[in-house]
Amino acid sequence: MKELVGWLILVGPVLILLADIVIWWVNAEDTITSVVRGWTYKSPWPEIVYVSGTVLLYLHFFRGFPECLWE
Repeated sequence: MKELVGWLILVGPVLILLADIVIWWVNAEDTITSVVRGWTYKSPWPEIVYVSGTVLLYLHFFRGFPECLWE
């Protein structure tokens, strides 16, 4: 599972950027980055939820969270 998550961490952002470029060729206002940028103008919560979720997944898969709390 660690190898799969490691590959997803490496390949995921590249795939998102490639998809963003393809969508930008069709309609520049519907890209993933423009949608996220629009969300953060209205509220900081989407970014907070994303960063918190990313940190929790990292801790779970690579640091043994929450089991490491009881050792």
